[in-house]
Amino acid sequence: MDATTNPVTFRIACCRRQRAQARTRIEQEAWRAEEEGLRDAVLHRDHVDKYRARSPIVLERYLIGVQDAQALMRIAQALQFRQSVGGTACPRLPRTGESPQSCRPLL
Repeated sequence: MDATTNPVTFRIACCRRQRAQARTRIEQEAWRAEEEGLRDAVLHRDHVDKYRARSPIVLERYLIGVQDAQALMRIAQALQFRQSVGGTACPRLPRTGESPQSCRPLL
């Protein structure tokens, strides 16, 4: 999957571009931390202790990366589920084959 089709890979590439344009060392560290947080979430790793001893800004950016990647992966799972059930998150009614009125498409 290339960077244009995988949202986490796209975000990692964005962090790298931002880091290259950063003007201060702390800004570079923050972008690097966010990038590592994105990767760690995908790989189910936890390096939060590594960032606790650093600047609060850098720790926050690492956690943002982790949380964003987790959210993007949940969205991808929801979209896969949506496709598997025909476009909605609700089952069809047995007699009519229609979705209940309370059901709405996910996106």
